[in-house]
Amino acid sequence: GGPLLAETLRRKAVVLSALKRFEDAAAIYLAILADEERAGRKTSALASATLNGLAVVRARQGRYDEGEALGRRATAIGLVAAGARPLDIGDAWRTWVTLLGLAGKSNETIVEAQKSLRYNEKHLGEGSESTVGAMNTLSSALNKVGRYVEAEAVQRRIIAIEARQTWKFRRDPDGARQGARGRGHPAQGARADGEGREYAAAGLPGHSDDQPRQNRRSTGAR
Repeated sequence: GGPLLAETLRRKAVVLSALKRFEDAAAIYLAILADEERAGRKTSALASATLNGLAVVRARQGRYDEGEALGRRATAIGLVAAGARPLDIGDAWRTWVTLLGLAGKSNETIVEAQKSLRYNEKHLGEGSESTVGAMNTLSSALNKVGRYVEAEAVQRRIIAIEARQTWKFRRDPDGARQGARGRGHPAQGARADGEGREYAAAGLPGHSDDQPRQNRRSTGAR
């Protein structure tokens, strides 16, 4: 089918999932994965992104253990896939970390949140929105297990970074910080195809996969 068709199908899957047609969305993701496998591309960047989308669908269905396993695969593949973008890998890793927490795996959640943060800092820089999102994910994980002093320290880092940036994060009613549109940097996951809302509905971090390329400059992605 080719990469352009696969991307079109992935966007359709996002819309279907937003309409709560979860199995229809999952069927599209699974078909893309089957095509990648037949073409000998089981570990492609497209396979990673597709697994990440399927993980979100399963999370929206409350199938957290299944979603966590998919998120784990998406992250592992992204880290070795030729042509995978650091921003996409960071997004997949944050999705997986969130699903680890939803699956009740608190200790592994913190370990992987720390790894995710180090990856984002190394490849995207401390001031990128993706890195700040990884910090917030780590802070939330620490807070959930009562490690409040460490969680607060991470939040203080976020506040310090925000003070130097043209974009900001807003605090949602549960105290989590989510991407908000700011001068020169779009909201993380705020796109016309609704994928940002899709991730929010699943309680997951926004995904940057379809942000316009010209709006990615402050993350360092190309």
